[in-house]
Amino acid sequence: MSFESAINFKTYRKYLNLKNKLRYDYNGIDLAIVCAIDFIEIFIDDRKITLRKLAEILFKRLKLRQIKKTFCNYDYLFTSDVPGRKDHEQLIQNIQNDIPNSSYTKLEYYFIPYFNPIRFYKFLKHLRKEEEIRNVFFLQQFYLAAKFTFYARLIDKLEYTFNKMDLDGKRYIPLNSSAYTESALTMYFNNKKVNTFHIFHGFFGNYKQKIANDVVNGDNITAHNILAMSEKQKEDLVRDFLLDKNRISITGHPKYKGLPAKPKLSFKKCLVLNGISTYDESFLSLLPILEEISEETGIEFSIKPHPLSKISKRYDFSKSKINIIDKTIGIKDLLSSAKFDFAITHNTSSYYECLYHGLIAFRWDIETNMQFTGLDDKFASKKELLAKIEAFKIYSDNADVLYNNIKKILEYNIGIGINNYSKEITK
Repeated sequence: MSFESAINFKTYRKYLNLKNKLRYDYNGIDLAIVCAIDFIEIFIDDRKITLRKLAEILFKRLKLRQIKKTFCNYDYLFTSDVPGRKDHEQLIQNIQNDIPNSSYTKLEYYFIPYFNPIRFYKFLKHLRKEEEIRNVFFLQQFYLAAKFTFYARLIDKLEYTFNKMDLDGKRYIPLNSSAYTESALTMYFNNKKVNTFHIFHGFFGNYKQKIANDVVNGDNITAHNILAMSEKQKEDLVRDFLLDKNRISITGHPKYKGLPAKPKLSFKKCLVLNGISTYDESFLSLLPILEEISEETGIEFSIKPHPLSKISKRYDFSKSKINIIDKTIGIKDLLSSAKFDFAITHNTSSYYECLYHGLIAFRWDIETNMQFTGLDDKFASKKELLAKIEAFKIYSDNADVLYNNIKKILEYNIGIGINNYSKEITK
């Protein structure tokens, strides 16, 4: 693996072992695999569970009417399960739009104040047979049992809904077959002879410091077919997760099908993009540097927080020279708005999206966790950033060299200019 030196690698191995030891076959579906992301969030992220969150899972139900209606009328079903993430919805809809006889459904839920305590206790007893489970807080134990209960109930309802339907030859393309409800749907439809596909909404792996919960996108793929964005992503999947290369097709980046824009080299207005909350602490150390540069040079900095970052609660932007952008505004909309001429990123694959839209993206190289290959643009101090900006200004007289280099980086890393989704899904 490329991330064996990560500080939590031993914990990650324990999670993999625990997922294997807690196997639970429920009507042909392993509930431990379906709950993989929940094991990660508790044993790697140490996620705290509230009584309200526990109650939500116990009373939560998935609406299946639209899913059934889609399979009655179409051959291809696309779904997403990411409330508030318009960028992810756009990504999967970009794929779906090219597939004839297909439909997109956003998963929806409702709540009923009832659950089966006997079933819940049965799953709790199963989980507690392992010492690792018994060693975490009771609410975390109950949460995992509640998740097993939720998915078992969902499988029962799926069987009731689709038992008499012939789904042989249908195709199911979820946003993420590795996690949450879509993993359960994928495993159920696998058993119903539906051809299933795994796509990617970002990049993961190659961790330098700490393994993040998005590792589930590699070690818990439940779909039959894997549609990697790029050659680099395929190499990572084969090396780090021992996946059969014959299952993996390179299909390109679904949001960026054309050639990248020519790089802007004016460096006056900067878009700053950070990663998930795991990286908030190291990102905070960047902000005083940006304040100083803004004061000295007049460069305007605007931060678009990651939807899972808590940076806006940890830094007082009301007294800052740095602008804060609403989390709900999509990155693609910002990058294509022509409001910015360069970017700064930290632990986010949006680095490549910036390059695609013609923004040179400088990477804050403190506690860097994601080993992205790219330009010579990393910095760890105010002096280094200013020097990097000056170095790129030199390309103003030879922009074609820089542009060709960017094209090669984007094609290899994120599949720019490749669009094989329709070919692979409909064949």
